[in-house]
Amino acid sequence: MSDEIPAEAPAEGAPKPKKSKKPLLIALLVIVVGGGGAAYAMLRPAVEASAPTRGIVGFDPFVVNLADPGGMRFVRVTMQVVTYSEKGAKAMTESPLVMKEARSAILEILSQQLASDLVKIEGKEALKKAIIARLSKVVKETKVVDVFFSEFVVQF
Repeated sequence: MSDEIPAEAPAEGAPKPKKSKKPLLIALLVIVVGGGGAAYAMLRPAVEASAPTRGIVGFDPFVVNLADPGGMRFVRVTMQVVTYSEKGAKAMTESPLVMKEARSAILEILSQQLASDLVKIEGKEALKKAIIARLSKVVKETKVVDVFFSEFVVQF
């Protein structure tokens, strides 16, 4: 046969083609990313375990004369306060003294309101914030985080 070299075969003494390092780099990247993700999943705090279930404390209806001139207007409010935890709500409701202090604080806040303010959304929001701020000073057992109004009637 002839001494011809096939086109596919490399010539003797010619440098060998270099192997690609891409598969090795991709495998290394997958291992690092996967390991980092697994470490994050194992070390991050569990959201379910760290966030306690909120509690709720209901109050009997409040009927209060408002601070309007003439003293002829009143408000009737039924509300519940939301506490940071069920344990705090239970501690609050089981202590008659704490419930009386909380009720008294709410009555004081309500009696300082004007009817014209309470009929507006902004007035109700301001009232909620005032109740939360005042109860956070009075109630030491838990943190009050919200106020729900289930009945709100302003007499004109």
